[in-house]
Amino acid sequence: MSEQKNKPKVDEKEVERLLSMVGDSILIQDRVEAIKADLEVRGLPIEGNSIKILTKHLAATQLLLILEKIHTSIFGSQIYLLKRLNESIPEGKSDDFIHAHIDYIKSIYDEHLSSWDYEQYLAFLFEKTLITKGEKHNLHITNLGVEYLTWMSREGRKENNPL
Repeated sequence: MSEQKNKPKVDEKEVERLLSMVGDSILIQDRVEAIKADLEVRGLPIEGNSIKILTKHLAATQLLLILEKIHTSIFGSQIYLLKRLNESIPEGKSDDFIHAHIDYIKSIYDEHLSSWDYEQYLAFLFEKTLITKGEKHNLHITNLGVEYLTWMSREGRKENNPL
């Protein structure tokens, strides 16, 4: 008996259904490409429906883990800032707006944040690539920042994290 006869027939509709379960955001596409590049470097196959499905599901799982980790560490006031940046796409927010926000938050949480400068407050957001600095020095939300806010809303996550 040939090996070809033992292989089950591929149901393309089922393949598409399994792929569509995850969605198709820019971030998932980026993760898929990174996973495939890693597999190629290791000399592993990147072709076939099973690899395609598993790679996309792994990318979505990795993204979900990233979002969960962010949510456990982000300040509520940083979430507020992300929302304001999201409302100001594509122009972003000026340094004046950012400094006023941070000054206000420092005044409310003086006991915890009084010694922090602007860079310290923003460091987590930059480190997790939730924000970026634009050409005119305005702060902008990144695709990951938008995805994080969307995930929070979709999953019913609370915005009232401490600080």
